[in-house]
Amino acid sequence: MKLFSLRSIRKILLLCFCVVAQLANAQNKPMTCADLKSGFYHSYPALTNEHYLYIRDSLYQTEIETVKGDTTLWKISWLDECSYSLKFVSGKRDKAMLEFLKNHVVVVKVNKVTENYFTFSGYLDKISENMVLADTMWLTEKKNLVSNAAFQVIKTDFVPSKKQFNDTSKYALVFVYRPGKVTNSLGNYLIYFNNYAICVAKNNSGYIYKVYKEGPLEIKSMLYKDESAVNLNIKFGQKYYVKSMIHWTITSRLNNFKLEIKQMDAAEGSSEFEAVRLQ
Repeated sequence: MKLFSLRSIRKILLLCFCVVAQLANAQNKPMTCADLKSGFYHSYPALTNEHYLYIRDSLYQTEIETVKGDTTLWKISWLDECSYSLKFVSGKRDKAMLEFLKNHVVVVKVNKVTENYFTFSGYLDKISENMVLADTMWLTEKKNLVSNAAFQVIKTDFVPSKKQFNDTSKYALVFVYRPGKVTNSLGNYLIYFNNYAICVAKNNSGYIYKVYKEGPLEIKSMLYKDESAVNLNIKFGQKYYVKSMIHWTITSRLNNFKLEIKQMDAAEGSSEFEAVRLQ
């Protein structure tokens, strides 16, 4: 049995007291950003079955994935009344994401506060026109959630065989990859499915996703103010290969690169995917 230190117990009791006080105050006056600086919050990311519990105090935010139990610790710094930054401290991530988080901070802007939830927008490094996330955090846990998972990453040991995946399968397979090259090899960037960040595209890397919903799927890459996107029309039982690249180019911007992402035909895409490292 895990034993908690007296300091840990005091911290938990203090946080519980803050939550009770927060809920009591909410009954007497409208909630504001000031009420969000400590407490417990719940998040249910769109297009997934994930549930995250956030425990926040004046210095740190602990993020717990409630099914797997994975925990991430962030250093929180309030920039103004309704904006704060999060600096990654520790947690379980793949190597590409760890490298990415070490070189960036997440900046959050609270857009709306109610007695039950608050909405927010997320950005990399600073608030700008390039939003990377928009979501909701709830003050209480939701019950009886309906499954809304749209996609799932496949690990190396679980890649479906030809017998397991065919035209009767109730999902599609999307292969996303970035070929290996010398130039711009250190320029890692995010890949999005329908504006949901799913992975970091690093040099010579590839990911396989099961997609559980038919119809339009936008796959987009974004780095600073540059982005590129391709639109797929997903059909169950089909495979899709999406190639993401970054090129040197002369632009009027500070960063002289250009992102490109496109759908490949099955033969060429399959051949190129075999040459990258599956993440």
